[in-house]
Amino acid sequence: MKAEVKQELKDKGRPEVFTELRYKQIVELMKYSMAKNHIMKTFLNISPDLKVSYIADHIIKFTDLGKI
Repeated sequence: MKAEVKQELKDKGRPEVFTELRYKQIVELMKYSMAKNHIMKTFLNISPDLKVSYIADHIIKFTDLGKI
C-alpha cells in the first residue's frame, strides 16, 4: 500500500511530503479511527483505494497544518 500512497501523492503534486514516519503515523491514525468508529471501518474496508486516498489526503492535510 505504501507504493500506492507514494503514487497518489505524486498524482496530487505533493510527492515531497512522504516520509516513513508520516506514513506510519497516518496508518496508526487510520487504524485507531477504524477501531473507534464502525462507519469509518465499513467505509475504508469497501476498497483498498479508499485507504490509499485517506492516507495520502491526511498526510497532506497534517503536513500543511504543521502537525506532522
